[in-house]
Amino acid sequence: MSVSPRGPGSTRSSEGPRSRTGGSSLKKRQNRFNAAEADVTEPPESIAYLFGKQRSANRRAKCQKQFEELAQLIGVMSAGVPPENTADAGGADVVSLPPASNLPTEKLFPTLEVGYLARVLGLNVSKEQVASIVELVEDDIPSAGFVNRQKLGLVLVDAMMTGTLGGPTLLPFSTESRASTAPISDDDPVFLSAERLKSFAPSVCVREEKATLLRAFEAIDTEKKGYLEEVQLRSAMKDGEEGLSPEEVDDMWLAMCDPETNRAYYRDFVEILASE
Repeated sequence: MSVSPRGPGSTRSSEGPRSRTGGSSLKKRQNRFNAAEADVTEPPESIAYLFGKQRSANRRAKCQKQFEELAQLIGVMSAGVPPENTADAGGADVVSLPPASNLPTEKLFPTLEVGYLARVLGLNVSKEQVASIVELVEDDIPSAGFVNRQKLGLVLVDAMMTGTLGGPTLLPFSTESRASTAPISDDDPVFLSAERLKSFAPSVCVREEKATLLRAFEAIDTEKKGYLEEVQLRSAMKDGEEGLSPEEVDDMWLAMCDPETNRAYYRDFVEILASE
C-alpha cells in the first residue's frame, strides 16, 4: 500500500492552528495553576488573624518570663538570700537562684523595688508613675511593704507590650468584685480592681526616642490595628520631599514584615530600632 506524502500546504494548515491553540491552552492552565498556588500560599483572613493572636500570645509569654526571672532575682537580693553556687557538668561554678518556693517573697514583691524592677524591664517610669502602679496593685489591707507579685506582673507585662501604663488592654484582667481580686487558693488567678483601673490615668512609659518612633507608626495605622500592610507603609514612606526610594522601602518592609501574616507589627520593630 502506498502512502501519499502531505504537501507543504497541508502541513502548515494542520500545525499552524494546533500550535496557536496549544499555546492558548498552556497559558490558561498556567493561569489556573498560579491562581491555585496563590490560594494555597495566602491563608484566609481568619487564619491570618489567628497567626497574629498566636504571635501576641508568644510575645506575652516571653515578657512574662522576663518579668518572673527579674522579679525573682530582685526579690532574692531584697530579702538578703544569697544565690547558690553549683557546678555544671564540666565542673565550672554556676551561680543559680534558690527555688521560688524557698523565698520569703514568693507571692509578694517589695514595694520599694517596684520602680527598680520596672526600669530593669526597660520601662521609663517616673516616681509618680511608680506610685500609681503601687496604688493599682496593692491590696485593700494595711500595707506591709509588699505588693502582690501576680498583679504587678499583669501591669508591667502589659506595659512592656503596649508601651503604656494602664488603659483598655488591662480590662480583661480586672473584675468589679473586690472579693475576686485575691485568689482563693494558690492555683487561682488574681485580678486587678476594675474600680481602681477606671480611675487610673494611662501614661506612656517608653523612652523618648522609642515613643517618637511609636507615634510615627501609629499615625500611619489610622485604624489602630497594631500592624501595617505593605501598601500603607509604601504609601507613607514615599511621600514628602525626603521620601525613601523604592529600594529603601523594600529593605524596610523586609525587616518589618512577619512572614506568617505578611504584616508589619510595628511595636516589635520599634523595640529593635530604639535599642540600636
